[in-house]
Amino acid sequence: MLLKRTISIDLTDNSASIASRLAEVAADLVVETLQGLAQGAIEPIPQDNDRATYAPLIKKPDFLINWSKTAIDLHNQIRGFYPNCVATFRNAPLKLPQLCRSTGTCPLNWPTCGGFASYGRPGRMSIDPPIRERLWDC
Repeated sequence: MLLKRTISIDLTDNSASIASRLAEVAADLVVETLQGLAQGAIEPIPQDNDRATYAPLIKKPDFLINWSKTAIDLHNQIRGFYPNCVATFRNAPLKLPQLCRSTGTCPLNWPTCGGFASYGRPGRMSIDPPIRERLWDC
């Protein structure tokens, strides 16, 4: 490892928003790394294999929603595989771009929740007609 940076990940982030932020950080880090290497100012650090993790290959079945999971697990699956998660609704695939709890107001202040989800009941699929976003009230 030559250099590293960290970013924070919020509950509202998804794979697209994280990838965008990482691209900005990486662009700056590449320049800084190349300059540091040219100046001899960077000392390579071996990777700590005890802290390294294996990421399995993502396959299409990973995008399928398993409703037996907890709400937070579903939320993380949907935001991690954004925009590819699907459920079956009326015998047809239904893409789920995000998950929002129906607790009166959206705790994450997502614009697609904007009061609409406050009318939902637990376990009910809601479709917001003006913006055509689908929400799952957990």
